[in-house]
This record gives sequence, C-alpha cells and structure tokens, in this order.
Amino acid sequence: MADISNCGRPLDMYLKWSTKLVEEFFAQGDNERARGDTVSPFMDRQQPHMGKGQVAFMNYVILPMFESIGEYLPEMMFAVDIALTNKAYWKQVE
Repeated sequence: MADISNCGRPLDMYLKWSTKLVEEFFAQGDNERARGDTVSPFMDRQQPHMGKGQVAFMNYVILPMFESIGEYLPEMMFAVDIALTNKAYWKQVE
C-alpha cells in the first residue's frame, strides 16, 4: 500500500508525488517512442492526460482498495475521504 498511498494524502502532498510519478511515466513513454514502440496509455508527454489517468486509477484501484481496508480498519476511512477530494480536484482541472 505504501506505493499507492499518496492518493490518500492531503492535496498538496499528493500533487507533489503524482507529478513525480507522471514524469516517470513520461520517461517510459519517451523510451518506448525512441525504440519505435507504441507509447503506453497515459505515458505520452505529447498527449498528456494526467487528470484522466489519476481519476481512472482512483476509480478502479484506489477507492475500492481503500474502502475495503476501511471495512476492517474503520479508523482508515479518512483516506477514502481524502482520495475523493483529490479525485474531485482532477475532475475540476481536466
């Protein structure tokens, strides 16, 4: 969970880490393009869709996982609330 916990952190901290992650994704896309391969989804710096990728990641991975954890550890439900706030941020800016 440590690798994906940033979605459950306050917006300023989350944005810092998500920006670093996107730069890593873009580096992979650059490498794929340089090899002549098809650039993987969300990894093309020529067609950035950071918000769309983050919303999808939260919808299909983060929120279901955080909600499941919250069922067994109710004190962790705050992470769901923060993730929802962060997701709303991307829906506004996208």
